[in-house]
Amino acid sequence: MIELNEKLLQTGDKELCLNPEEMELLDGVIQGLEAKVGLTVISMTILIAMPTLVRIISSWDATQRLPILDLLRLATAASPSPTFYDYHGKTLIDILAAAGVFEKSQPNNAMLATRAFVNIFKSTKGQEYAEAHYARIFQLATSAAEGTSNKNLKVAVATLALKYAITSILSSKLLTCSSYAVLFNSKQSVDQAKSLLPYLINTLATESDSETLFRAMVAVGTLLSMEGEVKTVAVRTHLVRRAVDNAVGRVREPRIEQIGAEIAALI
Repeated sequence: MIELNEKLLQTGDKELCLNPEEMELLDGVIQGLEAKVGLTVISMTILIAMPTLVRIISSWDATQRLPILDLLRLATAASPSPTFYDYHGKTLIDILAAAGVFEKSQPNNAMLATRAFVNIFKSTKGQEYAEAHYARIFQLATSAAEGTSNKNLKVAVATLALKYAITSILSSKLLTCSSYAVLFNSKQSVDQAKSLLPYLINTLATESDSETLFRAMVAVGTLLSMEGEVKTVAVRTHLVRRAVDNAVGRVREPRIEQIGAEIAALI
């Protein structure tokens, strides 16, 4: 960050440069994350620094945003504060979308932003934000990953899909899928669950990266556990059994075979 700021100064882009106060705010966030200070302290530190993060994300060149997006990723893992930050009526997703963070030309930017949204599921407020903005978040992430060869982005989007599938429904309804214990969120509508299926089934049918495939398969298994309409759509409309068989035949790994067998048992 310091090097990039110095480069902007040297090239005469003074209006884009961070002033000493802004640099201090960002340094405070970094130090707070490293020191693992209490939630209240780090939340306030992040909120105070958010205008600076937003300014960098919105004004710096796309090729220079990786450090600040990585800091945002770490911030959302430590505190839900970025999710309730309001920048002149704009939410976090508004800011990232308007800045073009999810453009296909910069897959690493999209990957870090997606991972930031994955991390917000760690808190109740973050989960509420993720659910409220589901359609937009998931559309931006999947669009950025469509046709990409960037493994990290593909894994990030598959993890996001898994997080949307793994939220709690009933404390008594526990599904052990492979080595994962998952709960399905009662707040998550059947329509939202069904809307995850096209991406997941396509991933099962075409993906060769084992980590991406495995996470997508765990998400599918979670959705199938809902039974009812979701299961019917997965089986009859999306032909989930065929997609699972293709995945198991294409990627020969014990964990893929195991989760494939568990999904088959749910169909």
